[in-house]
Amino acid sequence: MHCGHVCSPSSSPPSHRESETRISSDSAACLPHATEQQGGHAKAAHGFPYSISCYIATMSERGELLHEAMTATGTSQRQLSLLSGVHQPSISQFVSGRVDFSDAMLSRLLECMGLRLQVTRRSVPPELTRAERRSWRLHQQLALHLSTEKLDEWRPAIESRLDHLGLHVTGQPHSRNVSRWRQLVSDGDLRGIRHALTGLDRHSIEMREVSPLGGFLPQEERQLALTSI
Repeated sequence: MHCGHVCSPSSSPPSHRESETRISSDSAACLPHATEQQGGHAKAAHGFPYSISCYIATMSERGELLHEAMTATGTSQRQLSLLSGVHQPSISQFVSGRVDFSDAMLSRLLECMGLRLQVTRRSVPPELTRAERRSWRLHQQLALHLSTEKLDEWRPAIESRLDHLGLHVTGQPHSRNVSRWRQLVSDGDLRGIRHALTGLDRHSIEMREVSPLGGFLPQEERQLALTSI
């Protein structure tokens, strides 16, 4: 899952600007001093009202979102440091993207500018090489067959393949992952095996590079799985 960050609106966004968001007026006490009152709205130095509404573009990078919020609210790094208690050099590194920081930190900094963080989750295709996608698809199909009974049936062949891999695989992370496979199979850890078969994290991808489970798919299923890539 991919996470995109937006300022959380307190009501539906205006139709004329999809990325405009609203914040509650009770957060105005935390706004920087570089504002003026106009028509009951706090107004940033550049003239954009933000105690009621604030333009924040939807971005995935926390640093870019923080920079946009600071620009929209007219908040300097020094002001944000004073408001949040976060050292100004750290804020500078956050904004420039030199240092990553958590959603919790981003939320805290946004609150000091009268904004709230809303995390929008959406599914996105992973960035895999063709070989990695091919391996994932075959192992995903194999995971449909995995059960305690099947693992017991496959165990002699799996252990034989692990012995072979142990003799011929060198270097990290491959040697470590062969040991990890051996432990999963020895423990009958179906959940852990399924994660190794279908996970898209780097560890799972590397686990599949030394998988002892190749060859168990019927040829027809194998061909069908590969045609979907």
